[in-house]
Amino acid sequence: MKHPLPALKICVVTGQIVGPLGQGGIGTATTGLAKHLAAIGHQVTVLYTRGYQMSASQMKHWTAVYREDGIDFVPLAAR
Repeated sequence: MKHPLPALKICVVTGQIVGPLGQGGIGTATTGLAKHLAAIGHQVTVLYTRGYQMSASQMKHWTAVYREDGIDFVPLAAR
């Protein structure tokens, strides 16, 4: 279902999201929010602050998984 207002560009910044590493209720809620916003037509980016704890293959995998839901998953890597 599309939202009746123009699509927004939304960035969710979080260290907890379903999938990459262990998460609790906050990760579940954040994932649900991002998926819902994308489903109603908004452009959603999740800036994942624990990306430095992921391998390159995990980053690639979870980026593809979230892309299927219309979400741009951006894990922050260590400098």
